[in-house]
Amino acid sequence: MKRVIVESRTQPVAGGIAKQVEKALDAQAEPGALVLPPPIHQSLFDSIVEIDSCRGLAFEPSSPETSSADPLGHVLRSKDPSKPHEKVVRGLERELNVTSLWLGLAWSFDGSGSTTTNFGDGSRKEPDACYDYFAPGRQHGILALVVEVAKSQSEADLERMLRKWTTPTTSGGGGAKLALGLKVVLRDGSTELRTQLYATPQGAQPPRRRGGVITLTQHALPGDPRNLVWLPLSHLMPGSSRALRAWVAAQIAAAGLLSGLCAFLRLPPWRAARWALARCAAPWAALPLDLWGVRHRCSRC
Repeated sequence: MKRVIVESRTQPVAGGIAKQVEKALDAQAEPGALVLPPPIHQSLFDSIVEIDSCRGLAFEPSSPETSSADPLGHVLRSKDPSKPHEKVVRGLERELNVTSLWLGLAWSFDGSGSTTTNFGDGSRKEPDACYDYFAPGRQHGILALVVEVAKSQSEADLERMLRKWTTPTTSGGGGAKLALGLKVVLRDGSTELRTQLYATPQGAQPPRRRGGVITLTQHALPGDPRNLVWLPLSHLMPGSSRALRAWVAAQIAAAGLLSGLCAFLRLPPWRAARWALARCAAPWAALPLDLWGVRHRCSRC
């Protein structure tokens, strides 16, 4: 993956614009408000957000359909500078890191955080989190998973971005194998989490959603199989051998059996039985992510 490199000649200009941005932020600009009236190029915006006092900004191209590698656009106060948003991102990163650790894949996944990524159409985007997978013996990673969390962004916009992430770079997309979207909804004083997963297409087909939308409300309980989202290993471990994926799938199945047995020690019998049956009937060669902890962390904001 490529990080946007800010050349030294842009720094004086960025510094001057940064002072204007700081004044707007100090004046308590509302989320989504314009903080810099004249449009600027995205390369200049990328240099501004490297300054600590200019966090919480968003770039909106003047023309959404532009294919320019360095489009003109407006600088806005981020629409998602919220605690729930950040807690969802951190909670999901924790689940992914813990899961890859107990599977022995910690060294195979490189979490790059919110790294600027170049799309095939020349545009750039920073996901909330992203993971590269390094197959055994390979020096370069493949973008396996990106995570997008939205709070004020509409669900339709989130779906559109997930489809673009999983579109091959040759077709103008981000080239990610999987894109996981989480929509944070504040309803009647409680937090609701709606999750959907998109996968890269096979052949010339468009990206498609895998499974239905998973909704976790304040009534979600630990040990409920409806809290699980399944990441297919064929996409999560691109370039790996079938033998390696089969070994990882066997580990997941064994862990699922153990989890089902342990559930009887901490859950009511009927819930433990449902959890055990769901794990035994789980999809083969897919990694489960339990989102209950993510929603629980977000609810304490």
